Formats: sequence, C-alpha cells, structure tokens
Amino acid sequence: MGKNFCRIIVTILVALLIGSSAVAVQYLPALERQSGPAVAEAAVTHTERVSRQQAANACWTAWAAAEASAGEKETAAAGEAASADANSTAAQPDNPVQVDKPQAAKQAADSAADRDSKRQPPQDNKEQAAAGDKKQQAAAETVPQEPAVQPAAAVAETQPETAGTPQHPYALGAAREFIFASTVLIRNNGNTTARNIRAQIPLVTDDSPYFSVEGESFSLEPAEIVTIDGTRTGIFRLEALEAGDEVALTIRTKVKTSDIIFFDDYVPRDNNVISAYLGTAAGIESTHGEIVDLAGKITAGMSNDWEKARAITKWTASNIKYNANAATRNSGALAALQSRTGVCEDYAKLSVALARAAGIPARVVYGYTDSGSKWPAGGAFSLKGYRHAWAEFYLAGRGWVPADPTRSTANNLYFGTLPHNRYIIQNYTNLSLKGSYAGGKLAITWTDALE
Repeated sequence: MGKNFCRIIVTILVALLIGSSAVAVQYLPALERQSGPAVAEAAVTHTERVSRQQAANACWTAWAAAEASAGEKETAAAGEAASADANSTAAQPDNPVQVDKPQAAKQAADSAADRDSKRQPPQDNKEQAAAGDKKQQAAAETVPQEPAVQPAAAVAETQPETAGTPQHPYALGAAREFIFASTVLIRNNGNTTARNIRAQIPLVTDDSPYFSVEGESFSLEPAEIVTIDGTRTGIFRLEALEAGDEVALTIRTKVKTSDIIFFDDYVPRDNNVISAYLGTAAGIESTHGEIVDLAGKITAGMSNDWEKARAITKWTASNIKYNANAATRNSGALAALQSRTGVCEDYAKLSVALARAAGIPARVVYGYTDSGSKWPAGGAFSLKGYRHAWAEFYLAGRGWVPADPTRSTANNLYFGTLPHNRYIIQNYTNLSLKGSYAGGKLAITWTDALE
C-alpha cells in the first residue's frame, strides 16, 4: 500500500514537471521575441498611464477640431461656389458650360469618400499606411494618368503674366429683352395701280458685345436678306397695289441688351487689328487738317489706343455743347468742331473722326435709348423722340468698346460702358429705306415701337 501510494505521488510529480516544461517551451520564446516596448508596457507606472491617456485625449480633441474646421471650409467653399454661379449667371458667357456627367459622378463619389475618411477616428500608423497603399493602388487602377505638367517656361509663353488683372476684357451685367417692332406703311395715293414694288428695308443688325438679336418675324416674308454697308437689309416685293390701297409690313425683332463694363486694367492677350472703319465717310472728315491736328494734340504722349480713345471721348464731351436747335446740327464732325455745338450724331461723328485720324478704327452706332428714366416695364409705346447715336472704338485684344460722349461729362465719362441696359441698336450706318415701283404714286412711312 505504501509503495503504491509513493508511485502515485511520483507519477503526479512527473506529470506536473512535464506539463510545466511544455508551457515554458511554448511561451518563453514568444516573450523573448517581443520588443522592448512590449515588455516595458507591463511595467508602466500609474503616472505613465495617466500621461498616455492625456495624450490620447489630446489626439482625439485635435482630430475633432480638424473635422469641424474641414466642415466649416466645405460650407464656406459651397457658399462661394453658389455666389460664383450666381455671378456667372449674371456675368454668363454665351457658350453654355458643358458638363461631363460620368466625370461629375466620379468627382462626387471622390468627394463623398474624402468626407467619409475625415469622419473616421485616427488609425494606427500601420493601418493608415496599409489603407493608403490600397487606396493608391485602387486609384492607379481606375483613374487615368493626368498629362505631364507643362514646364514653367512654356506656360509663360502661352499665358502672359496677368497676376492681379482681369482675365476678360469686359463683364456683362443685368440684361433686358424687348420686342422691337418696325412698321412700314406703303400707300398708293395715285389714280393708277402701282406694280413691281420693291422695298429695301434695313433690319436690326447686331455686332456689339452688349446687344444681340434673339429672334425675328415678318408679316410679309422678305424675298431675300442681304448685307449692305454692314447692315442687314430685307428686300421685300409686291406685285401690285391698287389706287387708294395700302399695305402694312411689320418686322418684329426680339433683342437683348445688357449692362457692360470694359476693364481699363485688362492686359490684351492678342494684337488683332482690322482695316475697316479707318477712312473718311459722310460727316466723318477724318483726313481734314483741323481734325488731324486736334487728334494729334489730344493723344500726344499716350502709349496705347485705350488711353487715346478715352481721351478723345473726354475731349468731345467736354468741348461740344448740346444744342437741338443748332444751325449746324446733324452736319457732321467738322461742323461740330468748328461750331462747338451739335446733337448726338455730331458728338458721335466727331469722336469717330478724331479716332480714325489717330489710327483707331471707330464707327457710329444708330438706335434708340431713353435719356435716363426707365421705359415702361410692359405694353407697347412709340420710340419717337428716343432716337440716339453713340460711338464704338475697335481696340486690339478688346473688340468694340462703346462710348457715349453726348451723355458724358469730364467727371462722369461713359467710355467702356453705357449709362444703362436700354441701348437698342438698329444699325451702324443709318441706312435709309429705299424703294422702286412702276405706276401709281406711293407714299412710305416708317415707325418704330417697343411691344
């Protein structure tokens, strides 16, 4: 019995010894393989644990602040984008912006992914590196490579230095649309039938950045539309008109006219020039000695056409007196210069003649505008008494720049802009209505109105 008991005790001790050896073999190598920080972690004091907890809290606080800051920037950027869209809608160019829908969807998804990543708590450095590697690998597989960045020298050649200057020569502001209606009444006051009637009627012509034709309709379709001296002209034909009869021909043109302002600090990106609008014309005596001499004095020492055209507009506005009853009214540039009086056409023609004498292409614009009070918001009304003429200068890199010397003063100059958005252009040559017929006795009247 004693021997058996001893054997049992020995067996138990051997089993315990073998078991403890196996445990030691399994765990001691692993402990030996661990780095110093892992072992040191077991001996972290209470003070060190508090310090680490405070550091972790600071990390979370910094992350939360960064998240809030990112949210604020996103909100501010969204507000600025909305403001820019509103402005661009007002200062919108003709060509609509084309949106690539797949690309837009991709950009929206990327933006959402970025926002989601910002909302995740900080990760371990190894996890962040792994996530970053996976993200970069996915991006490389799905996103096409962007073209190489153009060298700075090449950029400088294609895009001149314009830091702090406008990127476009002008900006358009508020716009208004009108229905401009011209009615031509043809009446046969003779005793016989008038035949083979041909009427040549100027149509609204748009060639200015602040004015455009949006649509056109005719009560009698023209046989053809041609361009005469830069003016669109409709050719209308009637086979016969009996004695005492009359026919009304109405042309309705939908037009849009906008506020505009050219920037005087704009740096032109090209030097495109035109050869037209430089010679003499009726009432534009640009080669007369008095006009040539005056143009030279006004523009002396000026380095560019913008300064010259501005100075010419200012001189005309300051030195010609408006007089609707002047004996020389509507007599042209030279008469206005010599008499120092005239009406809107004289102001415009003198400005144009001086510009041409200085080598700047310029033209007179004929149309309608009010004198400062707004036209009725709706309803039809006659444009009688609202006839007006102003000037435009062609400046390289800018295009046709408007000016209204009649409405300007030395201290309030309308150069590169106009007083408001109610300048309706009819044409640039004041082309008159012409007609021909056989037999009878025709009388033709013409009225313009807004509907």
